Amino acid sequence: GKGKYEIFLDFEKEYMVLYEKAGFVSKKIIVNTKEVPPDNRTKLADLYVEMTLFKSEKDLEVGFLDNPIGKAQYMSQKNTIDWNMGYTAPIAQKLSAVLTAYQQQKKAKEEAEKLMKKQYAEAMKEGDNAFFKKDMENAKIFYQKATSLDPTQVDPKNRLELIDTAIKKQAEAERLKKEEAERAA
Repeated sequence: GKGKYEIFLDFEKEYMVLYEKAGFVSKKIIVNTKEVPPDNRTKLADLYVEMTLFKSEKDLEVGFLDNPIGKAQYMSQKNTIDWNMGYTAPIAQKLSAVLTAYQQQKKAKEEAEKLMKKQYAEAMKEGDNAFFKKDMENAKIFYQKATSLDPTQVDPKNRLELIDTAIKKQAEAERLKKEEAERAA
């Protein structure tokens, strides 16, 4: 989870370091050791990198991370190899904005799903109450609402079929009763 590593780099080269883990979004950086004056090479401080990877998710748009997220190079005024913030900062800001927006969308989606499940449960409860009171018209309305809220559920569809069957049987019974009354008259 929190690995540590140490890499010794040769001067006058450019390195790309790739951070990857299965199921996570990969990131990479560039470390450029060119243009370091020979007299200053033994006096350079270490370059520390703290890298965090996050899980890859299908709706998370981070294709821009195919490019390096940071570039480190020799800074003569500091006499060190440090991050080129003109390159790195905008990418870090974009990543932060994308992750924040994604989390907000994910939260809104979860809340909408939670609300839909609650409304579905209420519609089923009301439908069941009406069904057991033999109020088939209202039961049908509530079961149709439940079906529209979650079309993947079979319970409201099955109950709608039961209602249709009951209505047909009731209509047939009334027709037979009416015919019998007409014959008796």
